Amino acid sequence: MIPFEVYKALHYVAVFAVVLALGGAGFLGFTDQLRQHPWRKAAAIAHGVGILLILVSGFGMLARLGLTSGLPSWVVAKLGVLVFVGVSLILIKRLPKTMGVWMLLIVLSLSFAAYMGSFKLDLG
Repeated sequence: MIPFEVYKALHYVAVFAVVLALGGAGFLGFTDQLRQHPWRKAAAIAHGVGILLILVSGFGMLARLGLTSGLPSWVVAKLGVLVFVGVSLILIKRLPKTMGVWMLLIVLSLSFAAYMGSFKLDLG
């Protein structure tokens, strides 16, 4: 049985990996080097693995909290943010000229997810 604190630490590390990958991809996209830069594959791998670890560690924490039947609205909101952050690498690649907007939306959405996870507010 994995303790809650281990899931939480893994969750944070995964979020940091995703943010780092998106920041690197955003910088490369802004400088028009994303498609040919050798680090693009590493950024995509870090992003994908980070998203997967966020999902696994998040559900692990839910299990440790005893929330195994039905998802509270704050969890659904966090899953929506996870989908947006998961798709954001594609948006950065396809629309590099709007990098500032995507970075702002990513920061705001991750801040919202952190707030919802910290305070577990019911949205319904």
